[in-house]
Amino acid sequence: MATRSNLAKQWNLATSEVTLPKDGKNTHAILAGITDIIEFEKFDTTAWLKCLKQHTSSILESDPNGNVLLLGIPPLEFAPFYKNHTDQSSEIKQRVMEINAALEDMSNDNSKLTFFDTYGLFSDVLGDPSQFNIKHVDEAYWDVCQGQCLDSIDSYLWWDKIHMTGAGHKAMANAILAKQQPSETSSRPLPLPSSTGQSTTTEQSSTTEQHSTVPDDVSNGDHVQYASWLVLFGLFVGLAIFVMRPGSQFRRWLDKPRHYSPV
Repeated sequence: MATRSNLAKQWNLATSEVTLPKDGKNTHAILAGITDIIEFEKFDTTAWLKCLKQHTSSILESDPNGNVLLLGIPPLEFAPFYKNHTDQSSEIKQRVMEINAALEDMSNDNSKLTFFDTYGLFSDVLGDPSQFNIKHVDEAYWDVCQGQCLDSIDSYLWWDKIHMTGAGHKAMANAILAKQQPSETSSRPLPLPSSTGQSTTTEQSSTTEQHSTVPDDVSNGDHVQYASWLVLFGLFVGLAIFVMRPGSQFRRWLDKPRHYSPV
């Protein structure tokens, strides 16, 4: 977690203690410090983002193969502090939304940057905490227990009036890892030719399916042809019945006696 004032210091300290593999793809996660957002009376989003962009550029210059994960700000308006200071909750919500939108825009402009929607994740946690094995989302653990109760710290979402417990960070980690999992749906590989001359099961199945569909197509065509002839025959029979009915002019003409004179 980094505040605006010490992000560069943390990065320099980390790179001096850890040797990054140059041939690998490292992911550097940046979680903005809550202190930056809540303690400034006049928060300057532009200056804050400028500072963040400078440091992310420095990170990528030092590690060209790496990527940077920008973690959004959680919904602080639901933190215990702001639930007790409703006059400030709308202002902090607006500030959080503004920062998250700017972080997402940063990631859209650079393929090396990825934005994670922390706000959306914790909206789900607050809506249904049982899915994340969390029981208490309204009170802070330290305010309720003061180290005296037997409740697990991770049964609470908030450690104090602003900061989250390990359960909140675990929910973030699990959600990030879930996004990195490869898709379970993969195309079936083509069958390899058999060296023994035997056809594979896939080939047999494909051939069987192709042959089984041919009679159906032919049968459908035959049905259409037979139906056309049947309709034509029905029309012919109906016309004959109409013409030969008793009292029709054609019937009277047939029944009229004919006289032939010798030539």
